[in-house]
Amino acid sequence: MTNIIQLPIDDDLVPIYESAPEEYRQKIGVLVSLWLKERRDSSPDKLLGLMQEIGENAQARGLTPNILEELLI
Repeated sequence: MTNIIQLPIDDDLVPIYESAPEEYRQKIGVLVSLWLKERRDSSPDKLLGLMQEIGENAQARGLTPNILEELLI
């Protein structure tokens, strides 16, 4: 079961999110869900480790700061 929640974001990011493809918005939801599950089930150190691992995996797959910026625009 899933529910819809509201998250505060900067005003200038709203148009970016709203113009993103549905697939991208779903991925954001999945990432938030994973983050919250990890937070629920572990210590802050484990969460930081998970975030570091996600970043390293993204970089290993070729994600650069420039590509990330393009995806967010």
